[in-house]
Amino acid sequence: MEENIARVLVETTVQKALREMKDFPERGIRNLIDMGVEFSGGRFQQYFFGIAQSMLQNEESAYYQLIRDVVQYVDLDKIKRFGVNLGYNSCTVGAKEIRTMEALENFDIPWSLGFFMHSQSALTQEKRYHNVIEQGMKFSAGRLM
Repeated sequence: MEENIARVLVETTVQKALREMKDFPERGIRNLIDMGVEFSGGRFQQYFFGIAQSMLQNEESAYYQLIRDVVQYVDLDKIKRFGVNLGYNSCTVGAKEIRTMEALENFDIPWSLGFFMHSQSALTQEKRYHNVIEQGMKFSAGRLM
């Protein structure tokens, strides 16, 4: 229940910030990042938002043009969903679940995986890639096989 309330608060805050960013994208993104710094608790979260703050100190940063383009051309609901999934589900709820599962299963769980997709190897390794993805999805649902 507590996580649901937190999620609703996060979604509401992000939605309000995105609406404000339509008119003032530079100020809006700085405010959103500042809120992230204020409310983040984990070491990774602090690090992530600290980097974002430092990148936005440069008024000529290409990120400002990117922000302007995103809020002008992308559906705000899609931006909100992406942001909440990345920021709240991954960094907060997901990180907590990963730490719990690591303790229960007594092994490290990677935050992410990277695959080198060369055109020839992609064809021969397709089943292996699908298998890794399926294992991750089952594991994240709490059904480690």
